[in-house]
Amino acid sequence: MATLPGRAAYKRAIAALGEPNAEPLVMKHSPFAMALHARILSYDPATQKLRARFEPGEQFLQGSGVLQGGILATMMDFSMAFVTLAHLSEDLSCATAQLNIHYLKAANPGRYIAESGIEKAGRRLVFTWSRLMPEDGGDPVASSTAVF
Repeated sequence: MATLPGRAAYKRAIAALGEPNAEPLVMKHSPFAMALHARILSYDPATQKLRARFEPGEQFLQGSGVLQGGILATMMDFSMAFVTLAHLSEDLSCATAQLNIHYLKAANPGRYIAESGIEKAGRRLVFTWSRLMPEDGGDPVASSTAVF
């Protein structure tokens, strides 16, 4: 099987996050990721944990001025996909097969950190988790699990 376009570059960029003074990895693979200002901040291959930052704009607010729930789900889905892709070999890709979201409280506009990890990786399925919290601190606004 041939290496998928961009996968080798992605693996190198993820590995470089462990170097001193590494810059966050800007996710340019999709217009949606770019609209959310998606950045991978860190990835630890030993623990299989990843931290990503998102800054959703005003177009993602619902009528009462908080972030729409689907955007919270999207940020966590991206983060869990990123950690899954970091785990997989270059000749593989992934798709979300199941996504479970728990909304914990209203999410005000601002920057968010998604912490994600791999709970279990089998031959064909990868089970992941994520939690989303404001970058400036505070309790998580949502948590999720997914199967890829």
